Amino acid sequence: MTPTRFILSLAVCAGLVVSSVPAVAQTTPFGAPGYTVSTWFSGLADNPTALAVDANGKVYLATYGGQVLVIEDVDQDGVAETVTPFFDGSSVFNLPVTGLALHAGKVYISHRGSVSTVEDTDGDMIGDTVVNIITGLPFGLDHQANGIVFDENDKMYIGQGSTTDHGPESDPFAATILQANDDGSNLQVWATGLRNVYGMDYMPGFGLVAPDNGPNTYIPNLNPADEINYVQQGLDYGYPNVFGTPPAGDPSEAPAVLLPAHSAPCAPAFDKNHAWNGFEHELYVPLVAAGAGSVIRVTLFKHPTTGEVEGWFHGIAGGFQNAIAAAFSPSGDLFVADFGTKTIQRILPEDTARIRVTGQPRLGKLLDVDIEAPDWPGQYFWFMLANAQTPGYPLPNGEILWLDTTSPLFNYSVTPGNIMNIFPLPGTLDSAGQEHGWVFIPNFGPIEGFEVWMAFVSYDAALNVGSVSESVPFKILAP
Repeated sequence: MTPTRFILSLAVCAGLVVSSVPAVAQTTPFGAPGYTVSTWFSGLADNPTALAVDANGKVYLATYGGQVLVIEDVDQDGVAETVTPFFDGSSVFNLPVTGLALHAGKVYISHRGSVSTVEDTDGDMIGDTVVNIITGLPFGLDHQANGIVFDENDKMYIGQGSTTDHGPESDPFAATILQANDDGSNLQVWATGLRNVYGMDYMPGFGLVAPDNGPNTYIPNLNPADEINYVQQGLDYGYPNVFGTPPAGDPSEAPAVLLPAHSAPCAPAFDKNHAWNGFEHELYVPLVAAGAGSVIRVTLFKHPTTGEVEGWFHGIAGGFQNAIAAAFSPSGDLFVADFGTKTIQRILPEDTARIRVTGQPRLGKLLDVDIEAPDWPGQYFWFMLANAQTPGYPLPNGEILWLDTTSPLFNYSVTPGNIMNIFPLPGTLDSAGQEHGWVFIPNFGPIEGFEVWMAFVSYDAALNVGSVSESVPFKILAP
């Protein structure tokens, strides 16, 4: 058997990104096979622009018109029912509000030209102290100070948008990522050449990752790629001279991942607790593109020698009107704010079965793989690995297993005595529903760049399927 595959295809049409699924399926958010999407909250009176989740699972949400709300699912039934108006900034902030972060007991808000903190000093869940910690930032017709994140050293990073569509810029702070202390002091340009970073996220031990939106009307290239950038201090990421991959000889940094033009990636979220399937650095990115809102999963790797970051993406949910911001809860819920429908959607894997991978899928390397199906302890399992090509084999959950019997990868993996797939087949899950194994990527040049999917199925002695993991895709990377 072989692993599951699902890709939410994206194509450019009249300057907008559209999904390959039929248009009739886009009226309500839906998950790719292996994922469920449900409406967590639908009682918003204004368009949501940013959200964050605290350690207790409370969702802090900012709206376009300056409201800051705290939303809770008190009875844990999967639908939020309690809303607390934390702060009304409609007459305080320079609207719109586009960024929100939680740090050191304060709510950080970015709005046009400024960053402010709101604090509840008496514990009544009402923000009562507002401080403008940064003012005088540049803004244009569409772009301004946007998303805010913090690193483990309490440094604050701000995505500062451009003041024009495709340059030039007159303000040195425009089209950058800014860094400051958490009180707003020591403000400086941290990286340049980023047209409009609406949101970003920071993974301790990995670094800062920022999606960037390409221009709307850049005549030399009407469809420049949008980007996922691994951002480092002092580097230039191309804007306004380069969109997408830099030409030979250009000194600007290349994106880690290219996205379709005009897909409009917004505020993403890392799975910092490795709660879901996959590798260690998985970033979930909402795409706000009108009529084609979706959520993609971006897998990232940092080369152990060069430090270069590379990766790929695939779709996990579609049918959003304008997916604009994402955040994980401590329990592993992925919340996504939909600007257009004024809702918060909740995305979860369908099955409790998980595959967690440690390592990088490079030629000649070994991947540590942990599988678990906690609802099915002691069951048999079959671990599957192959590249995603026809013909297909349907699984009970509607996913398709793909197997290319003509590929060098398949020919290697089925050779007697090979060490590529080091799992007992079939194996038995332990009393906690877990097992550990390895996948070895042979140092075989022709398979570099292959798209590979892994999954596992648990079943009982009567061959009744107990669980089917969400599939984990990867590409075989150079050494």
